[in-house]
Amino acid sequence: VTREYVNRFNLSDRYKYIEGDLRRINFGKERYSLIILGHICHSEGKIYTQQLIKKSFRALKKGGILLIAEFLLDNDKAGPLMPLLFALNMLVNTNQGDVFRTVELKRWLHGAGFGQVKILDKAPSVSALILAVKK
Repeated sequence: VTREYVNRFNLSDRYKYIEGDLRRINFGKERYSLIILGHICHSEGKIYTQQLIKKSFRALKKGGILLIAEFLLDNDKAGPLMPLLFALNMLVNTNQGDVFRTVELKRWLHGAGFGQVKILDKAPSVSALILAVKK
């Protein structure tokens, strides 16, 4: 899908793609200005999400951005409704999947070395966008 959009706007020369198993492929070191994890973390569970964040940090150039799109729970895990329902889906349909609290994701990003972490406003039924900048 990404390639289709990039091609549609004649921007193919600006993007590189890595195909393969997220858990096995080497992202490299300081290669990218932007890494997008679009609705990936919830299926990977807590342990591998933290590893994926660290792997992404290593692969980003200084000043690079990690963009994560995810459903996020409030810190008390009482809502919003859509992420709670999605968490139930992860519990039933995956071995490790989960929906994370905002505070958890921020802690993992800072722990990996990211400086600025910003959660963009979201409607309760829409996933959040999280921007983390490599210092």
